[in-house]
Amino acid sequence: SSVVGFGFIFIELSLLQKVIFFLGVPSFGYFFTICSFLIFMALGSIISSKIPLSKAPHALVLVVVATIITTVGLNALWPEFIRIFSHYSVWIKFGALIPVIAPLAFLLGLPFPLGIKVMESTRPGGVAIQWAVNTATSTLGAAFALISWMFMGFVP
Repeated sequence: SSVVGFGFIFIELSLLQKVIFFLGVPSFGYFFTICSFLIFMALGSIISSKIPLSKAPHALVLVVVATIITTVGLNALWPEFIRIFSHYSVWIKFGALIPVIAPLAFLLGLPFPLGIKVMESTRPGGVAIQWAVNTATSTLGAAFALISWMFMGFVP
């Protein structure tokens, strides 16, 4: 749970920064990124409810690997994406961003519900602790993201 909260917020805030830079309007970037994340994470969460408990631990590993691959791929392709779409209107940029954000947000919607499912079956009292740890690490992840951007230099 601690890795889930930390990784989630780090990825979300990093992508948020990239989208704000790409769109050139902070309020549009924030609104679009958060709304897209909420919609596609909700879809991921819905799908996670269909995964049987017996397959949840294996699915969780696959989701983490897929999330890492998707994040690395997105970062590698981001400069080319900016080059191709930077001269278009904000509406075209919105449309171009959906297939970029959707897979990553969908994947990020899976780990926490899967972790809750596994925790409920093994340690029902641990769910409250899992929520607390996730909240704390999400907060720490946000601070770490900001600090790491300052030390590494933000590259949109």
